[in-house]
Amino acid sequence: MSDSDRLPQKAAQLVIEEGLVSAEEIIRYGLRVRNLSQSNSVALVEVGNGKGFAVKDMRSRRDAQQGTAECERQLYHSAAVCVALQPLLPKYFALGEDSELMILEGLVSYRRLDQMSDGRRLFDPEMGRSLGEALRLWHSNSTSLKGIGDAQPWLLAIRGSDRLGVLDSEDALREITASINEDSLLYTSIDRVQGSWSTDVVIHGDMRFANILVSSSPFGLRFIDWETSGWGDGRWDVAGIVQEFLSVGLSEGYGLADSSRARSISLLLDGYRGDGIQETTWEEFAPFVACRVMMRAIQLANWPSTSDAVVAEHLDLARELGAVSEDPFASYATATD
Repeated sequence: MSDSDRLPQKAAQLVIEEGLVSAEEIIRYGLRVRNLSQSNSVALVEVGNGKGFAVKDMRSRRDAQQGTAECERQLYHSAAVCVALQPLLPKYFALGEDSELMILEGLVSYRRLDQMSDGRRLFDPEMGRSLGEALRLWHSNSTSLKGIGDAQPWLLAIRGSDRLGVLDSEDALREITASINEDSLLYTSIDRVQGSWSTDVVIHGDMRFANILVSSSPFGLRFIDWETSGWGDGRWDVAGIVQEFLSVGLSEGYGLADSSRARSISLLLDGYRGDGIQETTWEEFAPFVACRVMMRAIQLANWPSTSDAVVAEHLDLARELGAVSEDPFASYATATD
């Protein structure tokens, strides 16, 4: 039996050992365990009375630049004492004695943002504003966190000696990163992000729809999978969500100027502005979005079901973003649907 197959059994045992579920509750309400494993190994332990616990296997299986279990452990441990950040995270309960398993709040009424099918939908423009406000809340209050290291986005090192190892182990990844390194329009955006990178807030580092959980009633947002977290530049997280909206627009046949998600993006940026957040111009922000779009192109290049045309569209969009000095979404901030 593989470790993944054993995870549900180990998860249930740990939740019981930690006293989070009593024998009486199990007898009266029943206990169900589901393996939620995708890129990370997670089991959901549910009790019939509504209690839920997510148990995550913390053994690192990726290159350190793609995130580590220690980053995530430290983030939850540090944030657990910051009241202002609690609405944005699953509650942290415990680590197993061997530190291989971490217990978090199960959030059984929440759904991944990229899997929303009802209620407050992903493409409701007001979702963009809610995401911006949540990121502002996180970044503006994260400065109190202790024991957190620096975030290291792997794209910024694609020309260096500490280049992500997997980029040289797959032909598709080797080819696309070589094309980015040789393309002055693309690499200029990477260079600009490196030159302006700051470490004034704690960032998530891998902000995307799959790492955002949403509850419709009452409405709530939670950010998950903090393996890439650390001190860094808040624009990186915001740009990650902008990229997600733009990628959806590309899939629907829309470019930058006429993106079908322009309203959502404008409200995202509007919601992010406010107390505790340093003002930045679109010209300063655009390279961050271009870099996130390039990262998506690299990821898509290694997906067997993705066509070369889709990858090329993303690279073209990254070039366009790097050359745009005015906010292409500003006019949508006051638009009505």
